[in-house]
Amino acid sequence: MQVEKIKTGIEKLDEILDGGIPKQHLVLITGTTGTMKSTLGFQILHQSALEGMNAAYISLEQSGMSVMTQMSLMGYDFSKMTIDSNDPNVINNFSASGKDKKKGMLSIIDVGYMRKKFGKQKKFSWLNAIKSKLSEMSKKRADVIVLDSLNALYHLDKFEDMRVDLFYLFEYLKDLKLTSFIINEMPAGDERYSQYGVESYLVDGVIQLVLAKRELKVKRELNIVKMRYADHLTNVYVFQFDKKQRKFIISEKIAVE
Repeated sequence: MQVEKIKTGIEKLDEILDGGIPKQHLVLITGTTGTMKSTLGFQILHQSALEGMNAAYISLEQSGMSVMTQMSLMGYDFSKMTIDSNDPNVINNFSASGKDKKKGMLSIIDVGYMRKKFGKQKKFSWLNAIKSKLSEMSKKRADVIVLDSLNALYHLDKFEDMRVDLFYLFEYLKDLKLTSFIINEMPAGDERYSQYGVESYLVDGVIQLVLAKRELKVKRELNIVKMRYADHLTNVYVFQFDKKQRKFIISEKIAVE
């Protein structure tokens, strides 16, 4: 049986994953502050758009303008894709002009806009609002999404039964046939993969990013904890963003412990 995969755009990571992320997988990108979780998610979306897919970044806290400004300063080029957003400032500032044929679409969904409009309504459900937006995007042939972050969603909405509610949320994403990446932040020193300990069991894959002290320096490390349908390597790798080359570099310097 052949499993279709999407490329991350990071050559070594695609090699580690035996070709990439299986399509329609639900993947948790987890780690502490400063490990570049959001940037990794954005990198995958950017690569997907370059390959002709429709990709969407759903930001629950950081504004759309802030996300795009940050990624632009890191060197991401948006000239070969169509930019869409519920924030017109994002479209006005980052949509490239010219006659070159665009490939895929990169959508930036700023939930902050929704929060300003509906946040004071007592019976308003953020979870249902986000589901509605995802369903709308799916009808427009969305292929790959990043939800940033799961922690913010926990604060925005009330989960009556965490395991049950998460199960149905994750199954909802799978039923939409999206390849989904969910950003999750953990406190420093916490060795769990997720806040409640059940998230990592319900997803198809877990990519863990950590800050580690090595040789009197703090370095980022990456580990593929699990990835269903992929014969992936389980080594721990050095994970860094090269500012000069403006791309992620993964090194096999660190051996399995």
